[in-house]
Amino acid sequence: MESAMTMAIMNKCKRTTARPHIVLGRGHVGGIWADMGQDHNQTLSYHEHMELSLYLFKDSSRNKDLERPLLSMVSAYYKTYIQQLRIQSNFSDNTTVT
Repeated sequence: MESAMTMAIMNKCKRTTARPHIVLGRGHVGGIWADMGQDHNQTLSYHEHMELSLYLFKDSSRNKDLERPLLSMVSAYYKTYIQQLRIQSNFSDNTTVT
């Protein structure tokens, strides 16, 4: 489902510029959006406002005509994002630092 533009950007991105990091969270990937996975209401924001770098929101969605995505689509986008960028190992769900 990836566009040629997204793939070109990902290929251009150099691994040497990446910084090692870990993302800790009390819940699952996507924060509060992960809890809204079954909600079929539209967001107030347009899909462009939900995008992260290197992977376009419209590349993850089946409904490309919907300007304001459903909450469930945003949840799915954030989960798919880490898979597309192959950074799952950087995320630790249900983790609290004390």
